[in-house]
Amino acid sequence: MKNLLEPSISALRRILWKGGAHTKRELSDLTGLSIATVNAALNDMNRTGEILAAGARHGGAGRTAQLYRANEAFSPVLAAHVDIDRGARVLVRAVLSVTGRVLDRDETRLPELDGATLVRLIGDWRRSHPESAQASVGIPGIVAEGVVSHCDLPELDGMDIVSDLERELGVPALAANDMHLKAYGFFRELGDAKKTVTLANFPMGVRPGTATIANGAVVTGAGQFAGMVGFIPAGTHGALTAPDPEDFSKPCPELVAHALAAVVTALNPDIILCTGGLLDEDAALEQVRYMLEQWIPKEFVPHLERRDDLENCYLRGLLARALDARLSDPLSIGRLAPEEGSRI
Repeated sequence: MKNLLEPSISALRRILWKGGAHTKRELSDLTGLSIATVNAALNDMNRTGEILAAGARHGGAGRTAQLYRANEAFSPVLAAHVDIDRGARVLVRAVLSVTGRVLDRDETRLPELDGATLVRLIGDWRRSHPESAQASVGIPGIVAEGVVSHCDLPELDGMDIVSDLERELGVPALAANDMHLKAYGFFRELGDAKKTVTLANFPMGVRPGTATIANGAVVTGAGQFAGMVGFIPAGTHGALTAPDPEDFSKPCPELVAHALAAVVTALNPDIILCTGGLLDEDAALEQVRYMLEQWIPKEFVPHLERRDDLENCYLRGLLARALDARLSDPLSIGRLAPEEGSRI
């Protein structure tokens, strides 16, 4: 019976994971499922503890309707990401509810962080939060077929991170490039599946990179190299060659605009969210916008935004990728020990 209900349960999850409480009638209208199917699916979800009663909505003539919401303590996601800050390795670990609430979070700074240490530290976090049903990890490098390469932390290159994590944690795991996850988190924040969005990172002294979401998916290219605009040839040394990392130092608005022009002409995004030390002021972004409008017809120049802190986008992307995987293969996610609940 549960296998037959899984598609209906997944449809309800898509609604309830957005947060808020709904009646059976509302869930039926939002999903297109019959009231009887909604009732059967809610009974199953209530029995396992996945949903909670959330009061009642009072209608006319003394009528009331029970409200239901996702149980934020049920099968949360263990999220982690690795970064570099002034040479130190920074590991952020979090536990996220299915609705996106941060249930717990910590941050550890280390002089170095090899693969075994990373897996052990994430394993310690999982042992502190045994209710976690999945692990979702962000890496500042390419992750293809679960293996890390071209990482800003060279000690992680060659690591089979997904297999190592699943062996240590005992739950499904996924790992992805940090820019891809931040871009996907920003895309989900906007809430418009039709939009094409680009995240562009312009740190000082490092080749910039971009990540684009089109048709709801990350544009990765054949080798996960799509978006590496720092390698686009420019006349920085009197010849058309790829800029050196140190060329990306303030001020270099023309190099930044040159990189974004490549994104606009290739992918035509609706919006580009910029971050990084090269664009740490709105005036710098306006200078880049002006250059783009000199080269590209104005109607095709996307909306440009700037943010200094993308942590919320990062965590949202880590969660969204995990929940996407849960919806695509719900039976692979170990549920908490079911407790008998009342029928609803």
